[in-house]
Amino acid sequence: MGYYTNFSLEIMTAITRAEAKDIVATINRVICPFIGNKDAYPFSLYDRSGIEDDENATWGLIPYDMMKWYDWEKDMKDIASRYPEIEFKLEGHGEERTDWWVALFKGSRSQIKYCTAPVDEWED
Repeated sequence: MGYYTNFSLEIMTAITRAEAKDIVATINRVICPFIGNKDAYPFSLYDRSGIEDDENATWGLIPYDMMKWYDWEKDMKDIASRYPEIEFKLEGHGEERTDWWVALFKGSRSQIKYCTAPVDEWED
């Protein structure tokens, strides 16, 4: 059976569409075997900044559906280490109303907050 979570992933660093597509492909390759379907593509790309130009936009990744991605923290640390200049924000809403968290990843840094309000900035 398992526990489903609705994930929302954002690329917070302004990059080109080509760079964002490469990152999405990497993320999908990394997590697909672990969510139980090696042929699925759980995330697709959209321009979250509203810029018409393909240069220097911030990007969101739309999940196909809720998923059982149990190793999200380990996987995102791996992905962030592959793209050390890129900041990622991963948000999860579980099946339980109180299961809500936001995680930031950049290079070797990560921060996770279990929330009742949004987290948008790094704490020092």
